[in-house]
Amino acid sequence: MRNFNFRKLDYVIFYLLFAGLFSSQLINASLFIIYKILVICIVPTLIFGTLTNFIFKGKNKKNN
Repeated sequence: MRNFNFRKLDYVIFYLLFAGLFSSQLINASLFIIYKILVICIVPTLIFGTLTNFIFKGKNKKNN
């Protein structure tokens, strides 16, 4: 089994970025809407975090 070493900081940064972008669009913010935004932000965070991990993994292989 291959050892995949993913950068967790990418996921945290993208999660905060998308949560901030979606939350800034709100005029009336309720707790339920903010909860939905935080749950919905998981999908683009996983996509962009995984893409950046594969990009940096490819660059690290070329450097070694």
